[in-house]
Amino acid sequence: MIAGAGADNPLDVTITRALFSLVVCMIIGAIVGAAADVAMSSAIEQLQRTGATPISSETKQVPNDAGGSVSEKQVTS
Repeated sequence: MIAGAGADNPLDVTITRALFSLVVCMIIGAIVGAAADVAMSSAIEQLQRTGATPISSETKQVPNDAGGSVSEKQVTS
């Protein structure tokens, strides 16, 4: 809006372009969000089917020197 006013464009042209950009970006965001939803759903479904978890319940978290934590399996292997 400010750039449009600074370019001496009429108010109706500036608002029309802004609304058009808003709609286009909303559509693109909806498509990207739907793709991410499908990807995450299939990844979760695959993890549930295989019974795998990123960190198993057997793995104990131990602190590391950087203040974070790593799994005990990573420390011993």
